[in-house]
Amino acid sequence: MLRAGRRRRAPASDRPLSVRRALAVALLISYAFAAHAERIREYKTFIRLLPNGALQVQEEIAYDFGSAKRHGIYRDVPRWLPDPALGGRWLRIRPLAILRDGHPEPWDDADAPIGFVRWRIGNPRGSLSGTHRYTIRYEVGPAIVAASLGRDML
Repeated sequence: MLRAGRRRRAPASDRPLSVRRALAVALLISYAFAAHAERIREYKTFIRLLPNGALQVQEEIAYDFGSAKRHGIYRDVPRWLPDPALGGRWLRIRPLAILRDGHPEPWDDADAPIGFVRWRIGNPRGSLSGTHRYTIRYEVGPAIVAASLGRDML
C-alpha cells in the first residue's frame, strides 16, 4: 500500500547507471584499448660518414605490438633534403640489411608520401605480437656536398 506523497521506487533495471558504475565501465574499456596499444619502446640511430660523402645509417627499433596480431612495420625515410644554398635536393637511399630479432626479415618498397621512401617490413603470411627488435641499415648519399660558400654541407 502506498502512502500519500510517496512515490514508488523504480526497479534497479530501470534506473540509470550510477556515476561509479559508469566510471568503472569506462576504466575497463580504456584498459582493454591500452592492452592492445602498439608503441615504439626504444629507438636508436647510429650514423657513420663514409669517405665518399655518403652516410651509413643503422636504426635499432624495439617495437611492441601489444596483444595485436600484425605482419610487421612500415619505415618511412626522408629522401628530400631542403638545402638553402641549392634549393633542395633528392638523396639516394639504398637499403643494406633489414633484420628482426637478429634474423633477415622480408621487406619490399611501398607507396610513400612525396619526399620519402617507405619500406613494408615483415612477412605478409605471418603474424607478430609482443616486442620485437628491428635493425635497419641503409646508405644515404650523396649526403656531403661542396657548397659554393667554400665549405662542405651536410
